[in-house]
Amino acid sequence: MECTSLGNITFHIGLQKTGTTFLQHAVFPKIEDVDLVRNDLYGLISSSSDKKTLVSHEPLCGYPWKNEYPRKRWIEEFERNAKNIGITFDKPNCIIGFRRHDRLIKSLYKQYLHEGNTEQFRDFFRLDGSGIVTPDDLRFRRRLRIAEKYFSRVLVYTQERLKDELEAFLVRLSNFLGTKKVSINNINREKYNAGVKSKFQVKSLRSLNRINDYLKKSPFPTLHNRIFKTLGLTPRELCQKCLRGIGKEEFTLPKDVKKYVKKELYDDWKYVCEKAA
Repeated sequence: MECTSLGNITFHIGLQKTGTTFLQHAVFPKIEDVDLVRNDLYGLISSSSDKKTLVSHEPLCGYPWKNEYPRKRWIEEFERNAKNIGITFDKPNCIIGFRRHDRLIKSLYKQYLHEGNTEQFRDFFRLDGSGIVTPDDLRFRRRLRIAEKYFSRVLVYTQERLKDELEAFLVRLSNFLGTKKVSINNINREKYNAGVKSKFQVKSLRSLNRINDYLKKSPFPTLHNRIFKTLGLTPRELCQKCLRGIGKEEFTLPKDVKKYVKKELYDDWKYVCEKAA
């Protein structure tokens, strides 16, 4: 395949909910002398041999809830994908983002509902490991060790620092890629992928998703029919836009999950922050 030399390929592989959309739309296209391949790995075929190639494809980190059967855990799929990339491209470079565990869990659950799913949070994440997302899936140190095993160099960032210290991230990014620094003045910092926030919005979205599942089995149109999509009246759009501001109580994690994150994952998050410094 005609593409850039292997040493010039960098893969940005997520994780989910760590500013991927912002990076793909606002930052990566501003980098000079880099071929950006976004969500379409076939773009590697047409990548110029005279330029560095940056592949930004979040699903490479695995799907938290869309795994094949027999079902692989999210972190297991992550390791399989990292190994395949490392072998295929002879250990290219890697950019990987993280988010504080409690914020990630909450954001993942909202995304789970955005995609039409219906389980309550207590079935989505369980401390005993029987949920859709498990505590083992959130072991960031293990993910970093996997990345370091199969990639030559790894740039680690956190969603929090990306948001609060963007200019410092741009310096780290340019140094890592060996390119000119992107000026922060050229970055559009508008918010991407705004989601549901309140308990009322979350509960309403879950209920609408259940109604939609029922309609799938009936002769009636679903809530994702062409007319509703055109009018912006799908369950997700209704809850994000029409119900915005309704319900002041914010959706929060259960107390036992908060306690677990604070006690059991504190060192894991500290390790990531040191790597991202």
